[in-house]
Amino acid sequence: MTNSQPENLRLECQHLMIDCGYGYGTHPVLAEAISTKTDRISPQVLSMALTGYRTGPRTIEILERLYNYLNTRLPVEMNSNRE
Repeated sequence: MTNSQPENLRLECQHLMIDCGYGYGTHPVLAEAISTKTDRISPQVLSMALTGYRTGPRTIEILERLYNYLNTRLPVEMNSNRE
């Protein structure tokens, strides 16, 4: 893992959020969407991951979950352009 991986993933998640129509105030909705029964993610933790305040392994895991979730929410034509 390189030092830029969390930063690149963070920026990509932010771009996907915009592309999917998630704007200001949607962190609670997204946190709920990527949470599981055994692994609950709070909106505050998601916010810290998206701002770069936290950059540890747990943050990378959260951002990867968010990336995968948002990637499935993209319109088909946008998703094909990203690959």
